[in-house]
Amino acid sequence: MYLQVTDAYREGDRFEVLVNGIFSFVTSAVELGEGSVSNPDAAFADPTYSSGQVLLGPGAYKVDIFAAASPYGSGGAYVQVVTARIPGPEVPEPSTWALAAVGLGAVAVFRRRAFR
Repeated sequence: MYLQVTDAYREGDRFEVLVNGIFSFVTSAVELGEGSVSNPDAAFADPTYSSGQVLLGPGAYKVDIFAAASPYGSGGAYVQVVTARIPGPEVPEPSTWALAAVGLGAVAVFRRRAFR
């Protein structure tokens, strides 16, 4: 799973993140703009917003987040834990296999009748 921290609402804030009391990262530097995003996923994907993430293994964590820089006097951040998806082949569900088998069986029956 990933811990994601993203500047919220107005661009310009940067954050320092500690995990279990140990420095983990500082969100990226950006230039001050006039944007206003209220969706954490959109802000994380927008390069004009300060953001950062760290991969966490299983377990419990204590996370501290501090405004490292803010042109507004204080910062607002989105904090999310996003489950990491392990890449690999998609495996169809059993009902998909059963439906495919019935379809192939029907094709075989109709094909056999057509050649008689």
